[in-house]
Amino acid sequence: MASGPRRTAAEEYRPNRFVSLPPELDPATYDSSPEKRRAEAERLAIRARLKRQYLLQLNNPKPPAIIEDPALLRWDYARTHNVYPNFRPTPKTSFLGAVFAIGPILFWIAAFKTERDYKEKLIREELFSKGLLQTILQNTTVGHCKRRSINTWRM
Repeated sequence: MASGPRRTAAEEYRPNRFVSLPPELDPATYDSSPEKRRAEAERLAIRARLKRQYLLQLNNPKPPAIIEDPALLRWDYARTHNVYPNFRPTPKTSFLGAVFAIGPILFWIAAFKTERDYKEKLIREELFSKGLLQTILQNTTVGHCKRRSINTWRM
């Protein structure tokens, strides 16, 4: 004779006095109020409707050029256009901002400074010519167009 419906594992579980009850078996977690269950069912219905709409678009024999997934659009919006309301400045983000904003400027200042110092050193030692145009201007007299031979140009 059947004495009634069988009890589930969660109902038969008795907590050990040395260990707390896991949240999966806590009645406050899985026994929700009717309002919570109704809201959950409503969310699942909306999700099922969106999924059905997307699958209909995806499996359409004559699909549109772009199949829009509303969940993907919301995710993309939250990730790209809605960054600042969710941004929290931390020491790490402040450091990274300084490195990426000031770092390249300092790098190029150092690069140009060392190159200029190196060229100045070569010019002082007369080992560096400023280029072909500078040589032409130095060896040409204005008005007479007198030039020295090509062999005397320093490059």
